Amino acid sequence: MNNELLSKFLSETDGITMTSATHLCNIAGEKADEILEKYQNLGFVNVTAKAAGSSDDIVISMGMESDQLEGIASDLEEVSKLHALIAWLREAVKVKNNQLTLLREHKRSASQILVKMEYLDKKVLTEDCPEDPESPEMWDEDSIESKMKFLTTKELNEYFTLNSKSAVIGNYIHPNKPFQKFRKELRNSISNPTTLREQNGTLVAVTSTPSLDKEILESKFYELQRVHRSTEARLNTLRQKVRTACQEANDASTIEFRKKRDKYNEYNDKLTEMAQEAIETEYVRVSNLKIIIPNDLKDTFEKINNL
Repeated sequence: MNNELLSKFLSETDGITMTSATHLCNIAGEKADEILEKYQNLGFVNVTAKAAGSSDDIVISMGMESDQLEGIASDLEEVSKLHALIAWLREAVKVKNNQLTLLREHKRSASQILVKMEYLDKKVLTEDCPEDPESPEMWDEDSIESKMKFLTTKELNEYFTLNSKSAVIGNYIHPNKPFQKFRKELRNSISNPTTLREQNGTLVAVTSTPSLDKEILESKFYELQRVHRSTEARLNTLRQKVRTACQEANDASTIEFRKKRDKYNEYNDKLTEMAQEAIETEYVRVSNLKIIIPNDLKDTFEKINNL
């Protein structure tokens, strides 16, 4: 609600309180009802009757005479003025109460920026206010972006090379992978060289013999295992470097974010207090405003006020 609307009904100097306004509304209402009561059974016809065998008239009802009708226009005019005064006072009370209710709501929600904007100077909200920080960028140690960020060009190339090498060897020597199957076939050919199979209805003896010395195969397998382990060891060193760098960067970003956030929250709390103080000042001002009596209603007001 703007001050322009308040100024139509309320004044800091001249006027009456809401309590007086409510009291006057009641008196004016009673006065209007009292005037209208005279015209509730309005009529302009005299009704009489005669009993059988009697010459005397029995009066049933009497209509108004011309001299009684003279005052109806002025009475209705007075009632209309009383109703106008009641309407004005009630609307003024409503306007004031609505504004006070709004101010109470604003005080409870003074932390909201829209409320602050209504009661505080723009400079305080913009130029003097620290920026509300955005959530910091957090580095994921498993992402390729983090490796590109924290590894040197040489280390990054080494990481790609070793990672590919580890994947290729591991995909060959891990359980259920080709090399492991070959080792198992070789051991079976030594422990059970001959097997019987049915082929085209004929039982056939199938003989399996190693194509190379078992020790040569085992030596090559363990050699590949050692290469894989050493590759993984170096990869883990590079991964740990990225992990440590990510953690340090994330910690630093978090600390900086918290500092900025604390500074922003501190200032924002200060703004909230300032807004609450401004709202409280306005609440007291509005509470003390008096209801204006328009010039056109002053005569009616004086009559009722003097009853």
